Amino acid sequence: METKKVGVYWLLIPATVFFALTFAAFIISSFFDWEIAVYFGNFFHRPFGKFLAYWAFNSGNVMLFFSIIASVALIIETFYLHSKQSTHDHWLKRNSWFIWFLYGLFFTIYIGLNLYQIITLPTKNTGWGKGIVVPFVATYHTLMYYKIGFFVFGLFFYIFMTWFIRYFLPKKPYFLVNCYWIDGIKILIFSIVLYLTVGILKIAFARPFYFSNIFDETIRGELSNVPGAKEETWSTWQNLPYHEWWQPFRFVQHMKDIFTGKFNGHLYNDDFPSGHMASCMILFSIVYYALDKKRGKLFPIMAAFSALMWIQVLAIFFGMIIYRFHWMTDMCFTFLVAVCYFVILETLFRKKYTAKLLKAAQKQDKISRQKKSTDSKENRKEKKTNC
Repeated sequence: METKKVGVYWLLIPATVFFALTFAAFIISSFFDWEIAVYFGNFFHRPFGKFLAYWAFNSGNVMLFFSIIASVALIIETFYLHSKQSTHDHWLKRNSWFIWFLYGLFFTIYIGLNLYQIITLPTKNTGWGKGIVVPFVATYHTLMYYKIGFFVFGLFFYIFMTWFIRYFLPKKPYFLVNCYWIDGIKILIFSIVLYLTVGILKIAFARPFYFSNIFDETIRGELSNVPGAKEETWSTWQNLPYHEWWQPFRFVQHMKDIFTGKFNGHLYNDDFPSGHMASCMILFSIVYYALDKKRGKLFPIMAAFSALMWIQVLAIFFGMIIYRFHWMTDMCFTFLVAVCYFVILETLFRKKYTAKLLKAAQKQDKISRQKKSTDSKENRKEKKTNC
């Protein structure tokens, strides 16, 4: 019987090295943020650079959406399987349709939101006329292919995730023993705490985007070459001064506007820290819970997924800088905060809940297997006696 290993010390060496490198990058970029942004911003108009920027920008909400679905699904599937094996009459046991209803609801929400974005893209006005996507300095025709491709990719990913959690994982003998529902709860708590922190700091610092700093100097000229582009309202919240990450930008006025109902996020920008990197780290946390030496055949699948997620982390990290929105300090800071929260959360759960629950689940599993073995021996004895 494979059982979940409570300690994950085998991950400490690579995690520590990557954390140290990110911390060093954060310190260095704190002194050279502008120069780094200028360097990577030059890649925006190259085909691969624009693709990477669009991929990074659009994958933020999708990663968070899939992470929440996976967490909720892990919890529900665990209790459903437990109810099936229980002799008690549980509501979930009698109403298994509810699980499919939730999967269908999530699927419908994903399709609905994406179709709405695709349909409204030609008429969307971001300040320079309908169908002109100002942040990407392009018409909607250019971005439609990216949007549809990303939508199709998300569909396949959702179908795979549903199959994995609904059919593949629950059939494994160690599913209940390993208490995956605890992992789901940890991911939900991690998501809430991290996003609250990012949201509060965004309001507090209100750091302008690099895009806003160079609007008059660079972006306005680029937009003049886009067919059909005509300035209407975009310039009202651009051309903001450059601020370092440690300099709160009009914080007092920001707070007054929020409480008086006059808050306009476009007027202030909300660059620091990065919500996209937060979403990426939340999705990556699922890999952490799934990668374990003791999980047998599950390991190769999740090892491959882990490799893809490392690529995704790097794509988000550099893609949002190439997009000319985030600064490198935004990305590094979010990564460091996420790792710290993750370690604290895992330590608290392991000391208070995880170890005890795993031992209880393993003990119950041992009793159950012994009972089955005893029943099997008694059945064989009865057959011999009857013969």
